[in-house]
This record gives sequence, C-alpha cells and structure tokens, in this order.
Amino acid sequence: MAVAQASALQDALKTKLDELESGLRGISDADASRKPGADEWSVKELLSHLSGENDDFLRWVRQIAETDTPELDLVPNQTHFSAQRESKSVAVLLADVRRQYDQIGEFVAGLDEEQLNRKAHIGLLKETPFGEYPTLAQWTQLIIDYHLAGHVASVPSMREKLGV
Repeated sequence: MAVAQASALQDALKTKLDELESGLRGISDADASRKPGADEWSVKELLSHLSGENDDFLRWVRQIAETDTPELDLVPNQTHFSAQRESKSVAVLLADVRRQYDQIGEFVAGLDEEQLNRKAHIGLLKETPFGEYPTLAQWTQLIIDYHLAGHVASVPSMREKLGV
C-alpha cells in the first residue's frame, strides 16, 4: 500500500510539473519579467515562489519524515524574489522548480508507510479540512493538489493578460 501511495505521489508531482512546463512554453524572459496586473506576480516571481527560499518544500518533506511532529511555520504568498532570480532565465528558474519537486518525488517514493503517516504541525492549515496535523502523505498531496495545481491553473490567465 505505501509503495503504491508513494509512487502515485511521485507520478502526480511529475504530472503537475509537466503541466507547468507546458503552460510556460514559449514565454520570453522579457514577458516573464512583466506583471500581468498591478497586484499580480510575474512569471518569474511565480517560479521563485514555487522554489521557495531554500528548497523549502523539499526541506519540509524531509523534516516531517525525520522529526517527530515538526512545527512548520509557513508564511503564505511570499515570492522569495531577488535580483539574482530576476537575472535568471525562465528556463533556469523552471529547472530549479523541477529539480526540487523531482527530488521531493524521489524522496517520497522511497518512504515506507510509517514515514508517510508521520505528522507535522502546520498551524496555517488549522481551519482547513486537513487540520493542523497533516501526515507527510497528506502534506505532499496538498502541495500537488492545491499549491502546484493552483499556480499551474493561473498560467493561462497570466499569458492572456500578458498577450503571449
């Protein structure tokens, strides 16, 4: 059961990343630097957000697997955008995102049932159906179905507003 669940999570991560890559295909670095609206992120800011500050999502998944109920203090809507990231091409930023999420998939695929059922405390999720103590498997599924999926779904609108 755990092997099938872990493999399914890895496959779902890969699928979402493929969708992101497909949605961003053909966007120039200049267009990716423009904001589609005054209070909206540019494509580069979106990719920076998905990378997190220091491979945050990969670090958190490992922390849940290796620590008893770690406290994850998530701060939503941070882009972690910097001059260094602004200077990177879309292809490099996307490769950074893919590398991190591929590593998450590989890591999760190697976990056993006990590890997939380990919990973290994520206060930000208290008022959600998942509650503030999701398992590692639930947390990974949340990353896929909500975080990644939400951002992937925003790409067509970004493209339309940018006229690309």
